[in-house]
Amino acid sequence: MRKHGFLLLAFLVTFSSDLTAAQKINTPGQWIAGAPIFSAGPKGTFDDVAIKDPTIVNYGGKWHLFYTISGKEPGGIGYTSADSLDSLNKAPRYWLTQFKGHTSDGKGEAPQVFYYGPQKLWYLIYQTKDFNRQPVYSTTPTIEKPDTWSNTRNLVTREEADVKWIDFWVICDDEYAYFFYCRARKDVYVRSTKIEDFPNGFGPGRLAFSPMPQPLTEAAHIYKVKGKNQYHMFYESRPTDELSRSYGLATAPHLLGPWEKVADDFAIGNKIVFPENIKPWTDVASHGEMIRSGYDQKLEYDPQDTRFLIQGKFVGKKPENYQKQGWQIGIIKPIFKNE
Repeated sequence: MRKHGFLLLAFLVTFSSDLTAAQKINTPGQWIAGAPIFSAGPKGTFDDVAIKDPTIVNYGGKWHLFYTISGKEPGGIGYTSADSLDSLNKAPRYWLTQFKGHTSDGKGEAPQVFYYGPQKLWYLIYQTKDFNRQPVYSTTPTIEKPDTWSNTRNLVTREEADVKWIDFWVICDDEYAYFFYCRARKDVYVRSTKIEDFPNGFGPGRLAFSPMPQPLTEAAHIYKVKGKNQYHMFYESRPTDELSRSYGLATAPHLLGPWEKVADDFAIGNKIVFPENIKPWTDVASHGEMIRSGYDQKLEYDPQDTRFLIQGKFVGKKPENYQKQGWQIGIIKPIFKNE
C-alpha cells in the first residue's frame, strides 16, 4: 500500500494544473437521438418486455451486445451480435442462463464486458439478484460463442451484509485493476488489485466520488480518454424525484482520483432532441455505455467521437412493476453550443 499511496501523491502534484483545466471541459447543450437500435423481442420470447443495461464492444468485425432482459421471468443476461449497430435488432438472441446466484431468482443483471489482454480472456462483470452473491464474473476465450461462458464466480467477498452494492465496473491501467461500485445508492467506491493478481486480491474499499446531495440511482461508468492521462466518470443520479434521471460527468488524472465534478446534467432528458424523421422514444438517459475506441481492459473512448448507448423510455409511462417498464436501447450524440 506504501507504493500505491506514493503514486497517488505523485498524481495529485503532477496533475494539479489538469484539475483546473477540467473545470473548462465543454459539456453538450443538447443530445441528438437516433431511432432505437435494440428493443424487446417478439411476444413469447425470453426478452419480450424490456431491454436494459447495455454493454457493447466491437471485435472481429462485429458488434457484441450484452444486456439485462425482462420477460415473463424478469432478470437474466442476453447476448446478440451483428455486423452493424442498426442490424442488432434483427440478429439472433441468446439467453445466458449460466449466469446466476444461488437463490432460485438469483439471475445475472447489469453486465460489463471487456477483453483482459494479460490472460487472453473475455470478462463479463455483473450482479445477481442473490444479495449475498455479488459482485460476480464469468469468462470465455471466445466472445462470439455464448455457450462457452463459464459459470458465475465471485469477484469480491462482501463484508457489508447490510449495505447494498449495485452496478459493478472494472477498468485497468498498466499496473492495477480497479473495481468500482455504487454503495448504498449514495457514493462511488473503488478497490484495486495488481494486474497479475486479477481477478483476485482486491483490497479494501475507499470512497472515490460522491455526487451528493443528488443520490446515485444506477451505474457509474469510467473510461480512459483516448490519447490523454485523463479519466471520465459518467454517473447516474435522481435530481428531483423517482421518475427523473440525470447523467453527470466527473474527471480525474488517475483512477484513484481525485475525482472532480464537471456537471450533474451532462446528459439529461430535457437535452435530448430528435430529427424530424425519427419518432421520439425517450425523454430520459439511463444506464449508458460509451462506445469505446477498443475492446480491452483499459476502456478507452474518444470524446471527439462521442456515442452514448443508453436505455430509454418515456418517464411518464411507468407501470407499477419496475420490471414491466418498456426500456429500449439507442444512441445519443452530443451537440455543443458552438456547433
